[in-house]
Amino acid sequence: MDDSDQVQSSTVVYHVLVSDLPHQRLTGVMAKHAGVRIIFAGRYDVVTGAEGTRHEVAAHEIGISLVDPIIESL
Repeated sequence: MDDSDQVQSSTVVYHVLVSDLPHQRLTGVMAKHAGVRIIFAGRYDVVTGAEGTRHEVAAHEIGISLVDPIIESL
């Protein structure tokens, strides 16, 4: 794909719901390594309400990207 094939689109914000222990671990990693890429998987849902559309993921798996250059400092 070259630059002429790329399409501009708006940013989509995902609200990722994380349980207590993974949340604590994720917060610890982010505090030490700001900017590390987070990968998550879970149940995805689009919720439409008075405030508009909301994209939610109930995360059951969370990890860090191993292709991110910051991983060398971990």
